[in-house]
Amino acid sequence: MAVLCLGGATFLGATAVYLVSVAVRALPIYNYIKADRRGWEGKVHAADPRIGFAPIPGSSGAHIFPVGPDIPMRYDADGCRIPAGGDPRAGSDRVFLLSLGCSYTYGDGCRAEDTFTDVVGSTLGLRTVNGGVCSYGLATMLLRARELIPRLRPEIVLVQWSPWLLSRAKSPFAAVYFGVVPQAYFYDTPEGVAIHSPVFRAVLPEIPFWEWRRTPASWPDFLSFLWRGAIPLLVHDDFHMLVYRLKKLAGLVPPRGTKNLEIVRAVYSEIDRLAREYGGKAVILYLPWQSGPPGVPPELRALGLPVVNAMKPLAEYRAAHPGEGSFRGMFAHYRGDPPRLVDSHPNPLAHRLIASEICRELAPENSSSAARSLSP
Repeated sequence: MAVLCLGGATFLGATAVYLVSVAVRALPIYNYIKADRRGWEGKVHAADPRIGFAPIPGSSGAHIFPVGPDIPMRYDADGCRIPAGGDPRAGSDRVFLLSLGCSYTYGDGCRAEDTFTDVVGSTLGLRTVNGGVCSYGLATMLLRARELIPRLRPEIVLVQWSPWLLSRAKSPFAAVYFGVVPQAYFYDTPEGVAIHSPVFRAVLPEIPFWEWRRTPASWPDFLSFLWRGAIPLLVHDDFHMLVYRLKKLAGLVPPRGTKNLEIVRAVYSEIDRLAREYGGKAVILYLPWQSGPPGVPPELRALGLPVVNAMKPLAEYRAAHPGEGSFRGMFAHYRGDPPRLVDSHPNPLAHRLIASEICRELAPENSSSAARSLSP
């Protein structure tokens, strides 16, 4: 009996210590939300058993910023980004361009109508579809391509290339503000590379953390956040991460892939094959942002696909406007007085310049008029 009492007391003590640790880890998340740090408002993403997480078709919400107003956002019936007021070319017979990528294609920090995908559509008078999703990498982009290309049958599939897309493709977990979101990732096999499904189901997209953004900070409010938000998230993530690590030690979960070139070839060649199968073609959008040279590297040209160099118009604009600031100063998002950097993603000017290069490369018959209309 004494042994049972001692065991029960030990269990209760360990549980109490764990719950205290949850509360301690919850406080930075609570403060993050209260400070209006970068994030989402509204239920616009959901856990997905194949990809990890995905846009909810027909949903709408907003991007949260620490300075200035929130930016409304909306997904269409295919889970692709459209202006908050609706897609002005939704009734077009054929999709001219489908773009695939991460937040740089999605247009983090911009209104949908200011992203290069929509600017190309409004400039050429053709239907364009923004299939970019924040935090996606090459593996999740490929799975999205498998869904969207057969459904939309675009003439051109514009596929982003940035170095971080490769590193994300090898990680079992997506880049998120807090919590854990498993995602599909590439692993090595004797035959080459393959995609592994998410190692467990994410709960982060299911918890309405934005609800605590507008409530006054107080102990009752924190306790509500702890009970309804932090405990469900952290307990879920702690348990499943423990199981994941044990499976990894037992060799039941393959480690992340190491064959970089094979991953890149597998992704772009399959997207090209899908595009051609449904009457279109794939084009690479070279967008290393600040982490790469303006010239397209030979290994990317070696894939044999057309390449639009998104860095070219940005470099030309900087050369034509010397002394107006750094790359980030020109092309990132600043708000407030004095101006404060709130987002390092391309701003509307950068998207407009990128759109001009896309028009020149993909619609040469419209290149002159497009270039004039897109001149900053």
